[in-house]
Amino acid sequence: RTVAFARRMERAGASLLAVHGRTRAATHHEGECDWEAIRAVKAALRIPVVANGGPVRTRADADRCMEETGCDSVMCAIGLLLDPRLFS
Repeated sequence: RTVAFARRMERAGASLLAVHGRTRAATHHEGECDWEAIRAVKAALRIPVVANGGPVRTRADADRCMEETGCDSVMCAIGLLLDPRLFS
């Protein structure tokens, strides 16, 4: 379902797509992030894909996320709140 929705967004003209790797049931940053699902979306699209969700607390975590998902970039909220200079 997620890949089909992402393809529809691309066909509708989206120039970039951010994909969160958690389900609706995973609230308050609980549960595992499904980086395989993000990887599947990236593989199906031609536009840039941004990975979101997951244990990204360090630069190494962000690098690992990009490597495992194939995404073009990573969104990071909690990690940057904890360390605003995370990527400097």
